[in-house]
Amino acid sequence: MPSLKRISTKPNNLKINGKNHTTTLNIVLFLFSVALNGSILYYLNNLEDVSCKCIRDWRHNFIKAVSILSIIISTLPIFNINIMGMQYMVTLFGILGLVNIYSIYTYITDLNATPPCSCAVVKQPKLNSFMKGYAYFIYGVCIFWAIVLMFSILVYMKKKIF
Repeated sequence: MPSLKRISTKPNNLKINGKNHTTTLNIVLFLFSVALNGSILYYLNNLEDVSCKCIRDWRHNFIKAVSILSIIISTLPIFNINIMGMQYMVTLFGILGLVNIYSIYTYITDLNATPPCSCAVVKQPKLNSFMKGYAYFIYGVCIFWAIVLMFSILVYMKKKIF
């Protein structure tokens, strides 16, 4: 009788055809995080030039700090450090993420508003277009999840009532 390979149910174990791909996945996610957050940091650093007269409020510094924190957090799984067990940390990162979504969307929109920030729009047009698209994308994802959540609540309430 052929033996059946047992697949681990641990969340840190991604086995496909008997091979462990967790490290590969962690590295890919780390590289994605570095590329995305590195682009955000590069964009924000270009707005810090002395000649640049663009908006520099709390959102600029907050987005920058969260991007740095995201890069640091994305390195933890590579070293097998799991933060999912730390409920308070996960909740804190979730709240920071929501504030970051608001900050990115409103900050990028304000930079592109009339009169547009020349440091963002003229000096780095491709990166500005990417940031504008990213801001709309994360805004759309939030709206999508809000609709899914409301639909789930309605379905749950319907099952409870009837």
